[in-house]
Formats: sequence, C-alpha cells, structure tokens
Amino acid sequence: MKIENIILQLDTAFRGRVIKPSDCITYETEKLFYIEDNEAAGKCITIKQTVSEEEKQKYFKITNEGTNKVAVWSVDGCFLSSTQNERCDCIFFDENDFCFVEFKLNATSSNPKTIVQNRIKAVGQLKRMFEFIKNHFNLNHFDFIGYSLEAYICTPTFYPNKNTAISDFAVEFLEDYGVKLFEKNEKICN
Repeated sequence: MKIENIILQLDTAFRGRVIKPSDCITYETEKLFYIEDNEAAGKCITIKQTVSEEEKQKYFKITNEGTNKVAVWSVDGCFLSSTQNERCDCIFFDENDFCFVEFKLNATSSNPKTIVQNRIKAVGQLKRMFEFIKNHFNLNHFDFIGYSLEAYICTPTFYPNKNTAISDFAVEFLEDYGVKLFEKNEKICN
C-alpha cells in the first residue's frame, strides 16, 4: 500500500481529533537514520547524522536499503499526550511494513524483576496502541492488508537474553494480533 493511502486512512480514522496523525509524521529517505525518544522535544525525532558506537545505544536504527520513503509517526508526546496509556512511543512504516516501537532505553536498573516489569509494561503499551488503531480502523472498514505488522521493544544493551526473554510475549502477540514482536533496536527496510 502506498504511504499516502495509509496516512489518509489514519487521518480519516482519527478525524475530529485536535491533532491528526499526519501532523506528527515526518518522512525519511536516507539509507541510514535513527529514531530517538528525545527527552527535550518530548517526542520521537529522527537523527540523520553519523553517531558514535556509544550513542547508537540510545537510538532505534533504520537501514533503508531501498532508500524508500519511510514515515515516522511520533505518537507519544505529539499525537497522544503522555498521560494517555494506550500509546507506544512511535510508529514507522513504508509501503511494506507497519512497525510499532516502544523505547525502554532509559532504564537503568539491572534488577531482574525490574527488567521483567519493563518488558511487560512495553508489551502492554504496544498491545494497547495496536488495539487503539485497529478499533478506529474497524469503525471505518479499514485494515492492514498488504502490510507486515511488527512491534519493537527497544531495551538497553545490558538487558540479558533479548531474543529468548520475550518469546512467550511474542507468541501471544502473533496469535492474538498477527503482529511479530521483537526485542531489538534496529530494522532493515527493503
């Protein structure tokens, strides 16, 4: 589906809101860029300049192999206020993939219980955001046909067992919503 079509569907599904989705969407065509949950801006922004290895740990990296147009929708702090609990931080999409992202990169505790709680909270935020959009799409007879749906939990490098720790959540997410769930901080767009 063309990016413009899904944006039109989003704006239509959320008509009547003070801020429409397209007001919070930026576009990237760079081969490599990063998404940051920027504290000063209070929302997600894109970074195009080269960053150091240490700085890369603060961002979600997108490698845009086809240099396609990628839309980055800042949800938390732009489309939805930070007080609304059905939100993830951002969503990015191109003509093939529609991806939900929740940042937990500012976590500082290595306590196993806290790590589990952060993962559970992130999965909940991703689920609620998907349901929120899906409910509005259903009211307008829209769907995600043609899109691969993905959700990402971005966690610090010190979190253990990224690939296996969320496997139960990933199975449930796929079965319940048809969305693939990953705990990683990068995506390759083709």
